[in-house]
Amino acid sequence: ATDLSHEQINTILEAHNYYRKAVNPTATNMEHMEWDDSLATIAQGWADGCDFAHNSHRGDGYAGSVGENIYADTGRFVTVRVGETENWHNEVSDYTYSSNSCRSGAVCGHYTQVVWATSKKLGCGVKLCSTLGTVNWSNANLVVCNYAPSGNFVGQKPYISGTPCTQCANGNDDCVDNLCGKELVTI
Repeated sequence: ATDLSHEQINTILEAHNYYRKAVNPTATNMEHMEWDDSLATIAQGWADGCDFAHNSHRGDGYAGSVGENIYADTGRFVTVRVGETENWHNEVSDYTYSSNSCRSGAVCGHYTQVVWATSKKLGCGVKLCSTLGTVNWSNANLVVCNYAPSGNFVGQKPYISGTPCTQCANGNDDCVDNLCGKELVTI
């Protein structure tokens, strides 16, 4: 399904949930994110192609909409990955929640996908590419993460601000660490 180890999967998943539970302002409806092997298979298939571009067919064959973040670097690939999730999260410095806007000339869509409240499934893939298409980098690590349901709908904020877990899809009974839903270990 994915070339990521169980340790890498857990690290990426924990990083996503860490950033999701710590949003400012706090979220009333932030879902706990879970790993999805089907999304990981789609992400791995795209990463294997070694093209630094979005997969326009990522939702084909998947029940529901699929969002995507991609990341590449040319540094040594380490055993545990947090760099890509941290990199996407760092876009928060250019994002203003109150106006749902991004600083002119900046990119914020990776951050908003990471913290999109209703995106509760995650699957990622990774590939060390001898040549990375579109940017023509040599020996580059390509990380692709897919999210379901997808986020980043124009005109919508990534989450509803307010008291954590007061607008959970499944009610308030399953609130853990400001996240809606029970923590499940799926791998």
